[in-house]
Amino acid sequence: MDSIRPTVIGILNRVASSDEPISFAENSYLDEIKLVSQLIDDGYLSGEHVEDERGIPCNACVDRITLRGREYADQLEQKHGEASPKGKFKKWGLLFLVWLLGIATAVVTQALLKYLNLN
Repeated sequence: MDSIRPTVIGILNRVASSDEPISFAENSYLDEIKLVSQLIDDGYLSGEHVEDERGIPCNACVDRITLRGREYADQLEQKHGEASPKGKFKKWGLLFLVWLLGIATAVVTQALLKYLNLN
């Protein structure tokens, strides 16, 4: 069930890439309809949703993604990228490179001072 669980990034990207309105109906997953309804209520998507007599969203129709939704999707993708193994490797690799350049600079400086008899 987790592999088909809807994600905010997935829904926002799906709506952003569609030229047509998207309908999330009873044959959609309940989690997906709830999530779409929240995204509409929070202003990330433009559309309407219908709730049943218990107040649970049962249908949603999305016209488009809003500017706020696009910015939110970009933020989520950036955070996801930074948290991925590749993102962590990039961050730590950059720190290691800076550390290595600091050592190399000190070694070259000392060698140059010794070569010029300034030490």
